[in-house]
Amino acid sequence: MALDLWEYRPGSHHAADLTLVGYDVEATDGPLGHVDQDAGDHLLVDTRPWVPGAPILVPVGLVARIDHLELVVHLDCPRARVRSAPPPSAVDRTGGEPAGLRGRRVHGVEGAHQVDGPDGDARRDGVQGLTAASRAALDAHYAPGAARRTG
Repeated sequence: MALDLWEYRPGSHHAADLTLVGYDVEATDGPLGHVDQDAGDHLLVDTRPWVPGAPILVPVGLVARIDHLELVVHLDCPRARVRSAPPPSAVDRTGGEPAGLRGRRVHGVEGAHQVDGPDGDARRDGVQGLTAASRAALDAHYAPGAARRTG
């Protein structure tokens, strides 16, 4: 069965009605940062102070499990693999909010960006989806065998 990078894996303990904003992110070899945006199909991770530079996009298919008690997202790959992915500035993002965000609650995070939409549904400011071309570039980066090419 092929890995779908844009869907949470069964058994990852993803709760569809909770956002992961503020959760710590751990790679297999140590801390990576914390979730700055949860777009439903990908996470924008602030990697400071562990990885200098811009935030990184992490497709949710890389999430091995989520610990909602400790507020930690565990990935199934090392930091170097995530660090070598295309940066958010090189990834085209759409202007709209992904449909998967409607009605989700913030869990344990003070000051998360959540507002009510005109129809009363919860929405987040500034969260954008990815274009098809950007998804394809990230799919190629995380494809089986790509680890040998990216280090």
